[in-house]
Amino acid sequence: MTGAPVPEGCEAVVMQEQTEQTDNGVRFTAEVRSGQNIRRRGEDISAGAVVFPAELA
Repeated sequence: MTGAPVPEGCEAVVMQEQTEQTDNGVRFTAEVRSGQNIRRRGEDISAGAVVFPAELA
C-alpha cells in the first residue's frame, strides 16, 4: 500500500503486480533488490525547500 509504514527489518517492497499466487504461497515474477520500492522519510524534500506556499498553509 503506497505510503504505508514498512515493518522493521524489511529490506524491500514487492508490488502486487510483480507477483503470482501459487498453491503454496506467492511467487515473485521480477527480480527483488534490497531497498526496492522503499523511500526514506523526507528523501524527496531538501532542507530549506518550500513544501507549501504560505497562502496554502
